[in-house]
Amino acid sequence: MNRLVIAAMLSSLLSSPLVYGQTRQMSARPLIELEKSRFASTEQVFFWIGVTAPSEYPIPESLLDTGRVIIIRPDGTQKIDVVGRSADGMPGSGWRGGWGLGSEKLQLGVYIAVFEFAGQRTSPASFVVEDVPILNDIVAEFLFPSPFLLGAADRVTLLIRNQSSQMIRFPHRGEMNESISVELIGERLRSAFFVPHAVLLSAAGINQSSIAQTFTWDLAPTVSTVTLPPGGTYRLEVPLSAVLTTAAETATSIPRGEYEVRLSTVVQVLIGERDGAWGGLGPFRLRVASVAHGVLN
Repeated sequence: MNRLVIAAMLSSLLSSPLVYGQTRQMSARPLIELEKSRFASTEQVFFWIGVTAPSEYPIPESLLDTGRVIIIRPDGTQKIDVVGRSADGMPGSGWRGGWGLGSEKLQLGVYIAVFEFAGQRTSPASFVVEDVPILNDIVAEFLFPSPFLLGAADRVTLLIRNQSSQMIRFPHRGEMNESISVELIGERLRSAFFVPHAVLLSAAGINQSSIAQTFTWDLAPTVSTVTLPPGGTYRLEVPLSAVLTTAAETATSIPRGEYEVRLSTVVQVLIGERDGAWGGLGPFRLRVASVAHGVLN
């Protein structure tokens, strides 16, 4: 998409009428913040959106569902996501939360993002999606026991292989709120939950957890970090008993039967060295998801 087309789209976007024009003078203001401006086509695009609001001027109830994220893709098409009151934060107060492009297939080129709240819009934020071939050499998956008996004292394994020529670094699961999510889908039960951080920290053999949300070069020396050399393999074994305990607490009881089990996580990866070819692109957010058929006898 050339610069003239981008300019025309921005002009149209910024000059389109605001629905909540009478609230322009309110104290709440939308915000959008990029952690980085370059993303790989195989990673998860992530940025921050939110609303600033002084405590003495709470956001009116009627405006809590007026948030919209407007995305212009490289091919010129537009995507609009509605942001409701379920976003992070207390009703009436300001908030800040993560957003992205979801599971849609990414296009190569320039994206433009705007966050709108109560008829006010942020300045456009732009980022580029590009090919980063080295990511194809970092392979990650969950391995399930066979046969997969949910009531057994078995473990599921997160496996990450570094088949690249560079050192890679990423935080342990459970550190920095890095979680593993679980979906349990059966004929009489559908449940989604997270493996408790305490379980992940125990499985990794660490006993601390940082509250930071983004894995950076500055943070890496202070966080419990996995450093994986070229050709190296990382394994994290998670006991099934801990997964089922969480599911039972969520669903009260788990009926016996057959289930589709989906495990997923997002791994923030730094590749090479800070001053190397990929240092400025990190962290890469790699999505890992695997599905297996299990039986609870």
